[in-house]
Amino acid sequence: MWALIALPFATLLLAWLASQITPAFVSRYFAPVLGAIMLLAAWGAARSGVVGLVAIVLSIVFVVHLSSYAPQYKSDMKDVGAEMTPLLHPNDLVVVAQPEQTPLTNYYLPAGLRYATTLGPVKDPTYMNWVYALKRLRAANAPATFNRVLASLKPGQQVLYVRPLTEGAQNWEASWTQLVRRRSAQWGALFEADVANGTLKQVALAPHNYRGACCVADSAVLYQKT
Repeated sequence: MWALIALPFATLLLAWLASQITPAFVSRYFAPVLGAIMLLAAWGAARSGVVGLVAIVLSIVFVVHLSSYAPQYKSDMKDVGAEMTPLLHPNDLVVVAQPEQTPLTNYYLPAGLRYATTLGPVKDPTYMNWVYALKRLRAANAPATFNRVLASLKPGQQVLYVRPLTEGAQNWEASWTQLVRRRSAQWGALFEADVANGTLKQVALAPHNYRGACCVADSAVLYQKT
């Protein structure tokens, strides 16, 4: 029993201590200790008489209406994909400013596209390679990486730039998210500079109707190489 008690508390304590060094703790990290917490709750309810019975009834009520506690829109990428899919052609380039959103972007966009992030070209857009990701993003000089990625574009080809909406700065305080926010702005400025000098022209924006998203919010700009 003491092991069952110590397991969730020790796990959460270690996660909290690690987050003091690199702020990265989110609610989904409770998942590994959920089983132990539920066993502890069951053990406590069984020994609490009427109070335990009331707790069980309230838990059932909560589970019955579980969907009401879940966000309606976790991401707006489905809307972005719906607007951009008719405009994209095979072998067009998609640049995702928040690298870990590449699999989500790939899911909602048509097949046959090429992908890159602010880290550089992406061979397989179906997963995120987290190995030394922060170190690699720090080393990825924005202008140099931008020029290398866009050098593959031929006149007439398009590049879709997908960037996160980062107005809520309090959600971008971790080392990784701070750097993603900075790189996103740097690449946005580089795209606009290429529009200004005539290298690219802006074709379309998305989404036109932003319904709000609790977790992943993105905007997209489609450019064409002139």
